[in-house]
Amino acid sequence: MSRYPVAVGLAVLAAAGVGHAATDSPGDAALFAPYIGHWACEGHFASSNKPIASTVSFTRALAGKGIIKTQDDVPTLGNYHSVETWAFDAKAGQWVAGIVDSSGGMRTFHSPGQVGGKLAWTLVDGQPAQQFVYSPVSSGEFQLDWLIERPGKGLVVGDTLTCTHLAGVS
Repeated sequence: MSRYPVAVGLAVLAAAGVGHAATDSPGDAALFAPYIGHWACEGHFASSNKPIASTVSFTRALAGKGIIKTQDDVPTLGNYHSVETWAFDAKAGQWVAGIVDSSGGMRTFHSPGQVGGKLAWTLVDGQPAQQFVYSPVSSGEFQLDWLIERPGKGLVVGDTLTCTHLAGVS
């Protein structure tokens, strides 16, 4: 694994103020506790209905003040790989995510945290507009939708995954 994505991710966490004392930041990554662990995800691209599958892992970082997420497509069904860092930006009063992916992209997303049981990350700058939405399905399962802006249609689902927790996998 290249050191570059980790270095960029740590820079995002540092910029978000994660290195400050706990009293400086009201953000508590414990709200992401249901996601911690390893997940097997299956779904499809909305436009073609072509199947996709990924493995996703969430781990706590920086003494509980951040989260690191990795996502790797199953090789026969896709080629997306990413490393994400999630942390609270005390100045902005919201969560920030830095995503580095296998296509060489670096994107920054913001989130107010969980609202109505869902967690939505919205692209800060860049076109087309994008959003990742995490929705609980049942105990041990969540849906991950990637939305992308389409001319005249607004945000539409680009792909969707249903992820099942892999118990006992470390």
